[in-house]
Amino acid sequence: MEKWKDPKLWKAGLICGVALFCGSSLQQIALLYTDAGKAGFITAMYIVLVPILGCFIHRKPPKTAIFSVILAVIGLYLLSCVGVTEILMVCALGFAVQILCVDHFGGDLDGFRMNCVQVLAVLVLSAVFMLATETVNMADVTASMGSIAYTGILSTGIAYSLQILG
Repeated sequence: MEKWKDPKLWKAGLICGVALFCGSSLQQIALLYTDAGKAGFITAMYIVLVPILGCFIHRKPPKTAIFSVILAVIGLYLLSCVGVTEILMVCALGFAVQILCVDHFGGDLDGFRMNCVQVLAVLVLSAVFMLATETVNMADVTASMGSIAYTGILSTGIAYSLQILG
């Protein structure tokens, strides 16, 4: 029980959770305006944003990163230059910040516990925004329980725990 009381764990989990919430929420909003394939490609730009953002915290990216960023930006431009691209780029930025935060905080902490706090932060922020912007219909929630369980257990619980441990 003592391990759960570590203030560093809560600080790290909450910071990572806010970044993860931003990325996930903006991706969901963008899906209202574009198809999943385009959203997935643009969101995956976080992969090239991580080394760029790393420069701001004194982490020198490999030389190949510059070439990769140029190719990714060209691909992004060819894919879509209107409307939803801005939302998804900020979404990708949220995921990139989350990865850098996990890298920064994760080494000293229990990865599983840090993910629990991170997911708790996402849950609380999501609930607040859901209640402020949507009408909750329990029939819809019940009908979506399979998708909710898959996302909560596999995509968030297991995948992000493995990311932190990795």
